[in-house]
Amino acid sequence: MCKKIYFLMIAVVISLLYSCSNTSSPTPPVVNHTDINFGNLQTGQKSYYVRWTGNDLMDTINNSIQYINDTLKVEIVSKDSLGFKLVESLTAGSLSKGTGLYADIPDTFYLNVVDDTLKMNKSNSSIIFGWNNVFPLQDFTTNEGKDYGWKNSLSWLSDTTGYVLNHKQFGNVYSRLNVIVKNKPMMVDGPGTTILYTKTAGLVRISQYGGFVAINGGRGWDLLN
Repeated sequence: MCKKIYFLMIAVVISLLYSCSNTSSPTPPVVNHTDINFGNLQTGQKSYYVRWTGNDLMDTINNSIQYINDTLKVEIVSKDSLGFKLVESLTAGSLSKGTGLYADIPDTFYLNVVDDTLKMNKSNSSIIFGWNNVFPLQDFTTNEGKDYGWKNSLSWLSDTTGYVLNHKQFGNVYSRLNVIVKNKPMMVDGPGTTILYTKTAGLVRISQYGGFVAINGGRGWDLLN
């Protein structure tokens, strides 16, 4: 209990802001592609994601978010005995291309669907899937959450699953998205993670927040389509 109270007090009084040199709204890539469909994986499918940072973690009214000039392409390039081969790479002109955390990409991984669950191997160094590598493909039917900008109302300081309705992102409205919340690390001052996805649209938003990421902020990637 003391740990929870300590974290909440720190989150309220400290704001660690991210800095970036370009926070303009991202420009979607060419639309002549098919997004990765978790329920029907095919060679040639690709999804694009834009990086963002957010502030005001504990505030349900102020939902500030800053998009950064980093666009990640995630593409299924082939299929072999290990599954569907996936390649991640930052697009030309991305602010962080070849630097810092992103110096070692592109990198390759494998996706497989087993018992109506999408799984990814060697995902610990993946930009997108490194925060979670198991995605049940059935709709979650309990724990309806609500969006608060880049945040979500589902459980704090614990792990849970649920869903949100009518999620809005870049002019698109997703009628229903599964939500995976992995917040147990926040009990020991680590970061929490929230993933929004659907069987057909794939990964829609992934965010990480609190702890060493930012006491009162977060970061993540949003699907562009």
